[in-house]
Amino acid sequence: MAHQHCPWCLGLHVTGITVAGLILGPAVRTRPQAGLGAAILTGLLALVVLSAGQIWGPKPRMYLLTGRAGPAAAAPGAARAATREVSFLDGRLKYNAARLPLVGSPAAKFVLAEFFDYTCISCRDLAGDLKELNKKWPDTFGIIMLPAPLNRACNPWLKAKVPDHPGACELAKLALALWKAKPEAFPEFHDYLLALPLPVTTERLAEARYKASMLAGAAAITAALEAPWGTQQLSENFTAYAQLTAQSVVMPKLLLQPSGVLHGTARDTAEFIRVMEAQFKLTTPGPGVRAPPAAAGGKK
Repeated sequence: MAHQHCPWCLGLHVTGITVAGLILGPAVRTRPQAGLGAAILTGLLALVVLSAGQIWGPKPRMYLLTGRAGPAAAAPGAARAATREVSFLDGRLKYNAARLPLVGSPAAKFVLAEFFDYTCISCRDLAGDLKELNKKWPDTFGIIMLPAPLNRACNPWLKAKVPDHPGACELAKLALALWKAKPEAFPEFHDYLLALPLPVTTERLAEARYKASMLAGAAAITAALEAPWGTQQLSENFTAYAQLTAQSVVMPKLLLQPSGVLHGTARDTAEFIRVMEAQFKLTTPGPGVRAPPAAAGGKK
C-alpha cells in the first residue's frame, strides 16, 4: 500500500509558511529589528521539522480498540453451524451467524461482526484487510456483515457532524435483498459493491441493481426488496450501531468476542493482521499459507 500523508495537515503547514512570509517579509524590509531575522528563521525551521516528522516519522495509531477480545469457544460441528449463536459486548448483542449476511463460514473458529457502509472509504480499506487476514488464516474467521448506511434517508441515528453519503441506503438495501434471495451469491455481490466507483450516482445504482438481478434473478430481487425483512434488519443495525458511537463515531466498527470493538482501521494491512493475531492469540498459520508481505507504508 502507498505511504499515507495528511494532505490537510501539509496544506496547513505550507499555507502557514506562505502567510508568515507575506506578513513578515515587508516588516523586515521596512522596520528591521534586532533578532527578528533569527526569530523568523527559528519559526521556519520548526515548521520544517514538524512537516518532516509527519512525513517520515512514526505513524500514530489510526484505530481505537475498546473492550476485551480473545479466543472464543471451539467452533461447532457442521450440524450445529446452521444455528450458531454468537454474542458481543458481553452478551448485549447476539446474532445467529447462519441467518445474516456473512463472509466466510458460520463454522469458522471465530465469528466477528462488522458495522459498515458500502460508500465509506475506511470500510473498503477494512474489507481488504479482512481478505488478507482470511488468506493467512483460512477457515479461522467468519464475519457477519451488518450494513449501517451513513445517510439520513434511512439512518435516523446519524450524528450531526457526519455528512450524508449518497446512495448508501440503496446499496445496503440491495445487498440485504441479494442475500435474502440467494445467500451463496452474497460474497461476490458484497465485493462488487465495495468496488463500485464513488460517488454513487443514479446510473451506478442502476448498474448495481442489474448486477443483483444477474446473480439472483430480477423477480427474486424485486420480491426481496419489497419484503419488510431488509428494513427491519437495517433498523436493528442502526440501533446497535448507535450504542457504539458513544465511544467513537468513526466507521467501520469490527466487533470481537467477548466485548472488543475495533473502531476505524489500522494504518496498513500488516498492522491489522498483527492486532488480530494478538487479540486471538494466533501464532501458526494454516498449512501451506504464506504470510502477506509487510506493507511499506500506510493506506491510500
